[in-house]
Amino acid sequence: MLTPPTDSRKALRRLLIIIAISVGFLIYSYGWTITDIDLAKPQEPSRQEGVTRALQELLSPNLFDQDTETDIFGAEFRIGCETGDLPAVASAEAGQPMLTLEPACGEPGDRVFFSINGLPVNSRSGLRWVTASGEGRPRDVFETREASRGRNQFVIRSDGSFSGYVEIPRIVGTSGEVHRLELGVVVPIGSPYPSPTLSEVIRRMIETIFMALMATTISIPISVGISFFAAYNLMRPIKMQLGSAMLWLAVVPFGYLLGAWLLTEVMRFTFNIGSFHAFNATPAVISLGVLVGVTAATRATSLQPDTGLARLRQIATRLAAMVVVAAVIGLVGGFGIAGHDGLGDLASRIEPQGNLLSGILNSVGRMIGILGGIVELATPMIAGVIAALMLPGLVNELAKPILRTVTGAVDHAIGAVLGGISGAFAMGAVAAVAMGAALLGLLPVLVGALLGRAAVTGIVNHFFPPPPVFLVTHTGRMVRSLVSLAGALISGYATFRILSVGRTLIDGTLPPVENGSLLGLVTLPTYVLTAMTIGLVLGGVAGGFSGVRGSFAIGDLLYGFTRNILNALRSIEPLIMALIFVVWVGIGPFAGVLALTLHSIASLGKLYSEQIETIDNGPIEALQSTGANHLQTVIYAVVPQIVPPYIAFTMYRWDINVRMSTIIGFVGGGGIGLLLNQYINLLRYNDAGVAVLAIALVVSVLDYLSAAIRERYT
Repeated sequence: MLTPPTDSRKALRRLLIIIAISVGFLIYSYGWTITDIDLAKPQEPSRQEGVTRALQELLSPNLFDQDTETDIFGAEFRIGCETGDLPAVASAEAGQPMLTLEPACGEPGDRVFFSINGLPVNSRSGLRWVTASGEGRPRDVFETREASRGRNQFVIRSDGSFSGYVEIPRIVGTSGEVHRLELGVVVPIGSPYPSPTLSEVIRRMIETIFMALMATTISIPISVGISFFAAYNLMRPIKMQLGSAMLWLAVVPFGYLLGAWLLTEVMRFTFNIGSFHAFNATPAVISLGVLVGVTAATRATSLQPDTGLARLRQIATRLAAMVVVAAVIGLVGGFGIAGHDGLGDLASRIEPQGNLLSGILNSVGRMIGILGGIVELATPMIAGVIAALMLPGLVNELAKPILRTVTGAVDHAIGAVLGGISGAFAMGAVAAVAMGAALLGLLPVLVGALLGRAAVTGIVNHFFPPPPVFLVTHTGRMVRSLVSLAGALISGYATFRILSVGRTLIDGTLPPVENGSLLGLVTLPTYVLTAMTIGLVLGGVAGGFSGVRGSFAIGDLLYGFTRNILNALRSIEPLIMALIFVVWVGIGPFAGVLALTLHSIASLGKLYSEQIETIDNGPIEALQSTGANHLQTVIYAVVPQIVPPYIAFTMYRWDINVRMSTIIGFVGGGGIGLLLNQYINLLRYNDAGVAVLAIALVVSVLDYLSAAIRERYT
């Protein structure tokens, strides 16, 4: 049974509540001061008048126009009543309106009563004062002689009459002159039609919708792939042998270089075939073609596993797969260039030019041509990435039997070699990136700290092997953690000092680009070589003491890396991204699409991954109990549970991108935002109201579509 709280506990609880309320009150008081909240400014008449006018015009959008004709009625007025005869009053024609002034003379600053009858009902009117020299000045209409606020335009009453007071302008040297008060009546004729503003807003809104659509659809496959790496429940169980992890990291750079050398030729070969351009079959392409043929021939042969010929076939199969993937990508890129040229020629032959069919052909041709151009431009990089992803897997498969059987000194020797190579490559890669900006100089420090932590952990575990789990005390685990932390801090500080990161951060100066030689084979910046040396030492120590038979939590590494990338991208506002892309690709929708795509990848990746983390683990455990591998578990147990929320998140992101396009347009990112910015800067709030209304309608429609799709798939 729960014992009731004592009086002292009750008093302490009340005291804590009072303290919490007091602290909260102080925090909000300070926040009120920091945010400069001042209720006096909104009460100023000029500010109230300005915001009222802006809201009225925003809520009176310029949606339609109508042809009009203007009739002008006038009456003469003498400045000064003692300088001459009063102006003659013209007689009104039968059935025609006539403007009258009472009195017909006066001094500057006086208010004169005017009236008129027989005007078209509900027509718009305005007044202007015309001097003897012909200069016209708009005048306000006051309801009474003492009124303090007038109107420049007004609507004729339902009986066709209007009257009011007008103030005589103060013009020096006009005494004795005869001026004229003119009333212009704008009469609508014909039927209303969409205004030019509405037409331009519709065009820009369509552009905005497609900007958001392109950004959303491009980000979907990337975000879906990233989401599985950013889901902790999927990544946590993934572990691999420490030797395999080090071997993988050590082979990746070689794979990239090999792919950039050989597979680039394959891609260019098939690209020229697809684009119907002339091509030359290089020896590399011929030799790889022979490799594909050998692989195909040996596929029909039954071979015993773990034999030399079987391993040879395995190598040939993997290499052939790399060739085929590179060849297909190059061929598709070539088809894109050929399709652009062919559709462009076909569109140019269609008469008349500029019709719907030719426009569709040009649009399709432009799209596939740009995709082909991307493949052509990025051929070396694509080829390198293909080999960097596929070759380490092949090497791991071949080396796995050796890594599983080595023991003793050989285990630690191989670990030292692989650890040194992988550490050097890791530090060299981040150092090359760090040379681009001062703040990026912290990346080598972070990697150095991680390598130092791994080195100290390996040393401690080698000389003081951990006892069985049930004997490990809380104090022992804490001591090991503190020692690892100390190793990370020491190695990070040493990297910080050796690479002079402090000077880079303080002075903002980037590392010098002076080059050095690596064993006389490769020329690299001295900064990168120094970082590689640090990685070689720390990685070699870590791998040497840990060996290759340990377990490496590759899932935790991928999870942390992916999450940090998503957090970094999401922390940068799309407005900032748009500013950068405008500088890079110029003002227009392309910059907006790039900014929205990058931010959508970060946001959708987070939403998707968090949805994976909340799925039911029952189907996963059921599949794993049948012996399903990790990929099969994801396909058959995870994917069916995440499809409905993924669709909902995608539609919601499209909705966000439509609204976000309005802000991006303010910095030149194209779409409706660019137009809205122009209207607001020119104080054309009636036209801005059209843009705001269009945005509200599109967002409402997208919300309805999202709800309908969720209802269908849930």
